[in-house]
Amino acid sequence: MNEILQQLITSEKLSLSAYVNAYVDSEDSLVHSIAGFQGIKAEFFCKSVHSESDIIKFLAVYSDLFSVFMLPNNTDEYKIHYYPPEDKRTITRTLTFDTSLFNNAIPEPSQFFPSYGTHSENGVRDLFKVLTPLIENQKCIIRPQRLILVKDKEASNKILYINSDTPNNSWEVKKVNEENSYVIANGLNTFQSESLLDITLPFLANVDVHSLTEILKDEYDILSTFRVELKKIMNSAVQNGNQNLREITNDILRPNIDTITRKFKHYENMDRLKSGGAIAAFTLSLIGIHIGINFNFQSLISGALGLLGPTVLGFVATEVSFRDSQDKLRDNPYFLLWKLSKFNGK
Repeated sequence: MNEILQQLITSEKLSLSAYVNAYVDSEDSLVHSIAGFQGIKAEFFCKSVHSESDIIKFLAVYSDLFSVFMLPNNTDEYKIHYYPPEDKRTITRTLTFDTSLFNNAIPEPSQFFPSYGTHSENGVRDLFKVLTPLIENQKCIIRPQRLILVKDKEASNKILYINSDTPNNSWEVKKVNEENSYVIANGLNTFQSESLLDITLPFLANVDVHSLTEILKDEYDILSTFRVELKKIMNSAVQNGNQNLREITNDILRPNIDTITRKFKHYENMDRLKSGGAIAAFTLSLIGIHIGINFNFQSLISGALGLLGPTVLGFVATEVSFRDSQDKLRDNPYFLLWKLSKFNGK
């Protein structure tokens, strides 16, 4: 994966088109590598790297690898990249979608145009300028958003968002677009959810990403140990429900959280932090979803972004890949995610 990340950094310096081309050329390899990655993974749909920088810093601390996808915003031009039929990157794809997206009036295949969405050239350059230290540390990937542009013969064009974790020749349309909110309920029409656990986690705000990356390297052992224990909590919830979940959290996670807080306090006023670090915190809720027997799997999840409102992120708490998760969920219809429920300043 590191070779691909370096190619993306190099190509972005050339031009926006070079970056998108390099990404598309490597997309299948990248998706395969991410699917096999064993740590905690997250996806973040970003409108502005500056206004949402605290979320990025939080992800850098508590996920092993996170993808940043670019969404339209009110200040930057949004670019849609389409490859014409004669381009070598144009391939034959299967496309899966819910017919209700078109009120059961399905457009002709010729009206579908597979595309990729990014911020403007300056916007993408800004993203890389901020996030390159994390990319070089193999913590972060900046990825164009898969899109389908539907050219309607009688009405305005329609943009559909595509799941990120399927092979490039098999795209799944998300039932709910993420342009105005962060959604995990894509296709899950029959489910019940319950909050199993709340955990308040500290992170360093008001610190530049380069300094944060160095801190993450220095404190790798402590933070990686915590993430391993976090995954054990997820697995325990899958296997045992919420039995003893809070007890496990108090016995295992709480001491680690206290250690991390002490470490971050040590960095708060260090000269190496250009703007002076300040400890802040997000509260994560572990959400369990009981999926109905007749649930629509059409567009289950490509990351885990929000649930029950316009919050910002979640962690996928399942180890199954997109290809085999349908069968496994039928055997164990219980899906977990971490929901970022609120922000606390300290």
